[in-house]
Amino acid sequence: MNNREQCEATARLADAVQFRQAAGGHWYPDLLVDRHALTLAKAAYRPLKDRDAVLAQLSGVCLCQFNTPPLGRRQEAERIVTAYRERQVSLDLIRARRPLSAKEQARADLVARQLDELEDPCAEVLDAAATILQGI
Repeated sequence: MNNREQCEATARLADAVQFRQAAGGHWYPDLLVDRHALTLAKAAYRPLKDRDAVLAQLSGVCLCQFNTPPLGRRQEAERIVTAYRERQVSLDLIRARRPLSAKEQARADLVARQLDELEDPCAEVLDAAATILQGI
């Protein structure tokens, strides 16, 4: 591992090592930098299906970020993203006819922010987005 990779992996340990769910529902370190971070932390990680078990295994080693929704929730993620995109289109149509009011602009900003967060949603992001969607 060269110095640049080591610096990135060290920074990743401080921020959060990212995990992606794949291969039969097991959680794997997402990128090479995440695998390097676990190597630097001298953590013996084996992929597990349960996120809580992953957290227990890496407790005191690093912060964990789970990047994809749990299996079976991908359709829910697609439905939520579609609903936000529809709201964005309706606000764009209003914007084309007239300037948005302060409330509409706040709603447009919220929709844009939620769409950014839903790029790689975890379960918590999906739940928060669904709750916010009901309010707008």
